[in-house]
Amino acid sequence: MKGFLTVAVVGGLGLGGLGAVMAIANPEQLAYEEYATTQITGYLKNNVCNQNILGNLIQDPCNSLVETTTPQIRTLVNQNTQRQNLIFFSIYRTNLSLGSIIPFAPNYQVETVGAFNNFYTFEPQKR
Repeated sequence: MKGFLTVAVVGGLGLGGLGAVMAIANPEQLAYEEYATTQITGYLKNNVCNQNILGNLIQDPCNSLVETTTPQIRTLVNQNTQRQNLIFFSIYRTNLSLGSIIPFAPNYQVETVGAFNNFYTFEPQKR
């Protein structure tokens, strides 16, 4: 019985400590916006600008356009993201329609979990 009590106390303290660490390391909205903007601009450069429709004729201007519109992309992320703060982690749901900024860019719904000061993005859904 004494061994069970010791295991229960140690387990409870461990879970409590883990919960405290998770609550402290739950990333804020601004960190998510920075993360999402970096992911989106990287995706646009690697997948949209490099479609080789007309080769380098549009690739270089497209990359430049992505760079110059990064602040607008971050604003879009801010305006189109809902954060569900669950104390120990957060769920971010972002609906992106980038076509008004970057021609040919698809629309996506993205879900990301933020925990331990990191982000884990699920497969984006094209809309």
